[in-house]
Formats: sequence, C-alpha cells, structure tokens
Amino acid sequence: MASTVSIPWECGAIRRTHSWLGQGSADFVLKSVSSMPGMPVDVASRFGMGNLIPGTGLLTKKDSYGRDLGELAGPAGDIAKRAFTGAGKLLAGDLAGAALDITPAAVRNVAKGADMMTTGAYDPRSYNVNDTSNAEAVMKMIGFQPNSTADIQEAKGQALNMVRQNRMRSMEIAEHWAQGLAAGDMAMVGEARAWRADWNEKNPTTPIRVNMPGVIRRVQAMRQDAVLRTQKNAPAALKQTVRRELAETPS
Repeated sequence: MASTVSIPWECGAIRRTHSWLGQGSADFVLKSVSSMPGMPVDVASRFGMGNLIPGTGLLTKKDSYGRDLGELAGPAGDIAKRAFTGAGKLLAGDLAGAALDITPAAVRNVAKGADMMTTGAYDPRSYNVNDTSNAEAVMKMIGFQPNSTADIQEAKGQALNMVRQNRMRSMEIAEHWAQGLAAGDMAMVGEARAWRADWNEKNPTTPIRVNMPGVIRRVQAMRQDAVLRTQKNAPAALKQTVRRELAETPS
C-alpha cells in the first residue's frame, strides 16, 4: 500500500498561494501590511491570531512535538519551559542567561534590542541571522520583530521543515526496506519501493534516494545479537569499556 506522506500542508499551501496570486498579492494575503515595501517590522506575527487550534501540529509527522505540547499547556507551559531552560543555564554557570529566561517577554525584548544596537546584528544564541539597524533595534525593544529578520527566519523554517520531513521519511523507508530483506519478505521490500515512488511523485523537487549500502548495513545489524550490536555502535574510545561492562552483565 503506497504511503500518503508528503511535504507538510502549510508549505504546499504557501506555494499554491504564490502560484495562484503571484508573489506580491500572495505576500499581502499571507503577511498583510508586513509585506509592503519599506515596512520595517513584521506586523503580521505581532497582531496575528497564531495557531487558532493549539496542538494541531501533533497531526503532522515531526521529530519533536515539544512546541505543540507547549501550545496545549498554554502560558503555564511556556513559563515551565523557560524555568527549566533557566535552571539548566544556572547549573552551567550562566547567571545572566538564566535570569533573562525567567523574565517577562517585555524585558527580554528590551534586552534583545539593546544587544542588536550594540552588535548591529540579530544573533540568537550567537548565530548571526542578519545585520540590523538602530531603528530595527528600537522596534525590537517595543516588541516588533524586524521584517528583514522575520523574512529570513520564515524562509529558513520552511527549508528546515522540508529537510526534516525528507530525512524522516527516508529513514522510515530504509528501515522498512531493511526489515523486509532481513526477514526475506519481498512484499515489505515492495512496500518500501512503493513508498519511495509515492513520495517522489508528490515531491519531485525533494526526491528520496535510498542508500542501498546503508540498507545492507541495517540488515547486518538486525541479524546481530544485541551485545555485538551495542559494541559496534559504541564510539571507538568507549568500545573497550562497553565490552567490559557487557561481559560483566549477568546473562
């Protein structure tokens, strides 16, 4: 049976909107006045309705559902998440970072804007996103994301989402293919091939190419016993330690 998994709906919806309305009109529909030439800030994200039905991201296949579960928890979940993050930074000795994590959003915006004014760049976690002006830094202080930064992060998010979806589906297909070969079940191998063909038909710009040497390695690993498999997967520096620990484990 062929799989129906493809690139997430929201990515396809954005593409379809651009193809139907053209770049300029589609940008206005999706981002309102934020898309107008000369608009310095991302008004859409500030005044938008966000996710009208919290947790609907759980219906999309992802490698992590932490953000979607946080939506279900609401403000309390966000506070708890920031408290845990702050505690981790505190244990690591980052007192300033820990204090900033547990402060209100307004305080964090002022701190971020001040950092942008000092460095001339928007750089979360020391990874530079883009250069910013003093005017954009001031707008960040009062809670508005610079439009130049928002555009880059939106494009980056969509690209990373497609990469994650492709990688997850590739792994699923390779695993199913290997299971079929290991069990001598050619019907499973046929299913894996059908899944790959279905994906490639629906996503011609991001095709999946199964790495057969990798599939063979999976088959070989499946046929090994658990002890040998654990030893082989251990880093080189830890192989002797892992071997010793496993040898001391009661059978």
